[in-house]
Amino acid sequence: MTRRDTVALALLRGFPGRALPEALRLATSAPATRSCGSLTQLVRRLGLGLPGACIRDARERADESLARAEEQGVRPVTWTDRAYPPCPAAIADPPPVLWLRGHLEVLDTPSVAIVGSRTASRYARDVAEQLGSDLADRGVTVVSGLARGVDSAAHRGALDGGRTVAVLGSSVELVYPPEHTDLAEAIAAKGGAVVSEFPPETPPRPAHFPSATGSSAVCRWRSWWSRRPPAAGRSSRPDSRWIRGAR
Repeated sequence: MTRRDTVALALLRGFPGRALPEALRLATSAPATRSCGSLTQLVRRLGLGLPGACIRDARERADESLARAEEQGVRPVTWTDRAYPPCPAAIADPPPVLWLRGHLEVLDTPSVAIVGSRTASRYARDVAEQLGSDLADRGVTVVSGLARGVDSAAHRGALDGGRTVAVLGSSVELVYPPEHTDLAEAIAAKGGAVVSEFPPETPPRPAHFPSATGSSAVCRWRSWWSRRPPAAGRSSRPDSRWIRGAR
């Protein structure tokens, strides 16, 4: 399936989320590609009964999103691209498209997510910054949500000696909070990445942002990492040396 149709799949109104894993499987499965080579064929194969007008609308919006991304220096990485990172690809419901500024290869490096309160105490921010710095010094990519408080402190700590990834609850060019725009630019410039599953011109919305348990986007990223198969000969259990070294 083309990049345009994969973006359109992510934007297709009326498409049930429960059908996404099967849709992505069919889009890249060799035996199915002949019968599911386009979005129209894929929808028909899934038996969804969506009208042609819905598909045309999704394709038009995909064209608009791709054009905006090119204008704004945002890279779309679709499920059907060879470059799509293996971490999100390993989960049951991966985003059909990742929109990115920065370095794609950082999305497939050893990573630790650090998330916390936006109204954190000075002590909590200091700990997050030190932890981010210590992990980055050891070659670990720090992942967080660019929010105020703990998240931004962890990013800043990681930038002192390594790389970090910001997972946004808006499109990557609409940084929220706005005062972290310079931080986002530094992350992308210094070997990291600013990434979102939301297309250009998607504003920040409550459903995309932190709940009582932390940033939904970052927690999803953490689930991508936790499902990675361990390297050959290595245990899948966490290495306590990282914890001791970061104290």
